[in-house]
Amino acid sequence: MRQLGGGYKPFIDMKTYKSIFITEKEVGKINAWEQYFLQPFSEIEEDLENLKNAELKLKIKKNYYIVKKRNSDLKIIKRMDFPTMFARPDDSMEFLTNEEEINYWRKFVRTYVKVNQNTLDYVNHLKKQINFCSEDKILGLLMRGTDYVNKKPYNHPIPPTPEEALKKVYMIMKEYNCNKVYLATEDEGVFKFFIENLGETLLFVPQKRYINTGSICLNDIYERDNTDLHQLGLDYISTILLLSECDCLAATRTSGAVSALLLSPGYRYTYFWNKGRYCKNEYKYE
Repeated sequence: MRQLGGGYKPFIDMKTYKSIFITEKEVGKINAWEQYFLQPFSEIEEDLENLKNAELKLKIKKNYYIVKKRNSDLKIIKRMDFPTMFARPDDSMEFLTNEEEINYWRKFVRTYVKVNQNTLDYVNHLKKQINFCSEDKILGLLMRGTDYVNKKPYNHPIPPTPEEALKKVYMIMKEYNCNKVYLATEDEGVFKFFIENLGETLLFVPQKRYINTGSICLNDIYERDNTDLHQLGLDYISTILLLSECDCLAATRTSGAVSALLLSPGYRYTYFWNKGRYCKNEYKYE
């Protein structure tokens, strides 16, 4: 793997700012990244103690980055020499249908994104619990629902209906001899639909699922219900890791689907529903 751009070594900081994985009281105390993953360059962590009061903030754009001094208008713009056409992976069909790009970023992710032992142990526990076996041929299915479907967030990919997804699932199972389907969804209605239609063929992890959230975002529901955010993150990441170990993948275009694609050593077949985006015209690849 070539050296990172500019010779810099990244340190993942999910401690300084609030995120879905830590509470307000934990900001500045807990690095959410380190709850689940290893730092890509752990040896530099000690050096960072000297940079706690750093005044610079980095933002990456399409093909350049901006180093901005906090609380000022000072901006330092530098060009980035990206070895590919994508500054980062995304959920566009241009990326998801580009094998050269996928292979580059898959190698990058699998080199630098490593789960910690606690996460690995939890995933292995789930595998035994749901009988997720390497001897089976498993189709991973990622479906969106609840607040996402209700709110129709602008510029986000439109997910398939359960009926549309089931039709494609049957086709993939037949063509690639898959005998199991691993379903990842937070939607109770979607979950029940596939239980009714696939029965014992369906694999799934035990988790709290939601239905008919109306205009309420799931993040607000998590806060209202005092959800254990660490466990929430562990369940989500484990779901993506299990998807990455399936033989085939059929998915709504989400960041989770992109993550599973890049964490996977490679699928026999992938399919991403392309129904355009909410409130935006988008060219559709057939």
